[in-house]
Amino acid sequence: QAWPITVVLDQNGVIVSTIYGSTTYDELKETIDGILDNNTNHNSNLPAEGGKLGDLCHDVELPVYGSDHTVSVSDFRGKVTILNFWYIYCGSCVKELQTEFPQIKEEYGDRVEIVTVHSYEEYDRDIPAFIEESFPGAPFTFCRDIEGEAYFRMLGGSQAWPITVVLDRNGVIVSTLYGSTTYEELKQIINSIPNG
Repeated sequence: QAWPITVVLDQNGVIVSTIYGSTTYDELKETIDGILDNNTNHNSNLPAEGGKLGDLCHDVELPVYGSDHTVSVSDFRGKVTILNFWYIYCGSCVKELQTEFPQIKEEYGDRVEIVTVHSYEEYDRDIPAFIEESFPGAPFTFCRDIEGEAYFRMLGGSQAWPITVVLDRNGVIVSTLYGSTTYEELKQIINSIPNG
């Protein structure tokens, strides 16, 4: 019943300090320096890394099409992250990336990151050219899986695409959808995440 209260969160949105009553610059600086100097994410509060519901999502460096960069889900901590596994000859994969996922970005903007992960196999097509033709201006990060479809398999994939994995702001898996999904289904999942 007393004010003020100051709550300090780390880069993952995990509470690291709650100060009841007045605080000072020095007290806040000490708390912040403790987080930054130790480069700690307070992952002890997070679940173990894995590929199932409730796990901290496996963190794998994925090559980004059209660049020499890689990304991993930890790059997007602080946002809801949607991983969508697809491949070029999967018609329903392409369709949902053209129709459903753009609506999610329009609805949630920068609060949601969409990372598409194409099969490791290149088949007989130029995947970057296909992406440019099929998804012009799409606000997604287009990546390629690692050899052997390893990331796809780590997160529950076996033989069928698409698969969509939704992570909360800490990178914890909150939903895995096998088969095509819709804007409404994704919206319902995102809205069920605290501060989604």
